[in-house]
Amino acid sequence: MKKIIIYIIGLNFLALGIVLNISTGLGVAALSSSIYTTSQIFHIS
Repeated sequence: MKKIIIYIIGLNFLALGIVLNISTGLGVAALSSSIYTTSQIFHIS
């Protein structure tokens, strides 16, 4: 159970980093480009 909570917290930090990168206009890294593309296709913000 503890591992799942740490995993979810880690995913939230990763998502926060991607959002901050995009919103500040720094661009999208190669690692997060698939996540960014998926969010643009399905209109997830």
